[in-house]
Amino acid sequence: MLKTLAGRLRWEKANNVLHVEIPARFAWTAIVLGACLGILFLAGTHVIQHVLEVKDHSPQPFYDLLGWSAFLCFCAGWFLWCLGGKTNLILTRTELILQRKVFGLVLSTRIFQTGTVEHLRYEPPEYTCDAESGYTPSRIKFDANGTTRSFATGISDDEAFALIDRMMEVYEFPVLLSLDYLNKIFP
Repeated sequence: MLKTLAGRLRWEKANNVLHVEIPARFAWTAIVLGACLGILFLAGTHVIQHVLEVKDHSPQPFYDLLGWSAFLCFCAGWFLWCLGGKTNLILTRTELILQRKVFGLVLSTRIFQTGTVEHLRYEPPEYTCDAESGYTPSRIKFDANGTTRSFATGISDDEAFALIDRMMEVYEFPVLLSLDYLNKIFP
């Protein structure tokens, strides 16, 4: 049975296997996406009616329908992730497994050998004034096989510290590398 680790995180540890459930953060974007979905459904009736009524063989109405459908699917997927998305972290002495689920349906599973995981760190949210980035949500990052990976987007400071502490209990990541997350918070 999962117990509360910190904030929204739930966890259990048995036989040196750590299982942490990290729910997606329900944010203002979910409300905006819900409104977009409503508008898309209303606009969709117009788009579909237009495609069915077209008399010439121009491909433009079908491109309109294709674009509308793609945007609808994107918004619906993001909305479902905000409502019922979870990332499961399973850590053993030999493997780090990240599994993403929406309402129990597994979307992806990534498996990393713990010996290849380095630079485990927490990156707090960043607010910048430039037009390109603006806001970058917090997340936990690590490097594995020459690639930077991230998970737990939108995690709070307390949740991140509790999670990384529990991870260090199962597998001792190299000390200097794993403490990078503290340097971001306490320079």
